[in-house]
Formats: sequence, C-alpha cells, structure tokens
Amino acid sequence: MTTTFEPRADDALPRAERLVVGVDGGGSKTRALVARPDGTVVGSADGPGSAVRGGGVQHSVDVIAACVRDALAAAGDADARPAALAAGVAGV
Repeated sequence: MTTTFEPRADDALPRAERLVVGVDGGGSKTRALVARPDGTVVGSADGPGSAVRGGGVQHSVDVIAACVRDALAAAGDADARPAALAAGVAGV
C-alpha cells in the first residue's frame, strides 16, 4: 500500500515541515528514509539493528535517532524537524 501526502498550498512553510520520515528497525539493520509529501525519497541512512530486546530499549532509541539524523543530513536538512515520522521496530 502506498500513501501519498498532498503538500499544503502554503509554499512559505519551511522545507523541513514538508518532509516525512519512515523508519524500519529490524534485528540486523535499521533504515531511515526522508521523503517529500509526494513520496519522492530525498535522503536515506542505514545503521545497525534496532530491534527492542530485553534491557536494550536505550540502544534501540540511540540507533534509530542516529539513522534519522543521518537521513536528514543526506536530505540536506540535518537539523530539520519533519512534519511526520512513522516507525516499525521489531520486538515492539
């Protein structure tokens, strides 16, 4: 299933507010994608596994945060606060 987000008519919004982030956190790898509302991927980053395991929640948080920061940097907006973030993480 593919969902397309319609951009707001107000092009005066900061670029970051027109970005969305998706995270796939698995046992062996974590991937973060940054996309425009139309679904065009503009940045991505991979990192180590971030599956939640007993006593390892902070590790998962740290890996996911690093991947999101790296993906935003790859999109040219390292300090951005995207409009939305969705994550699927193994073990949750």
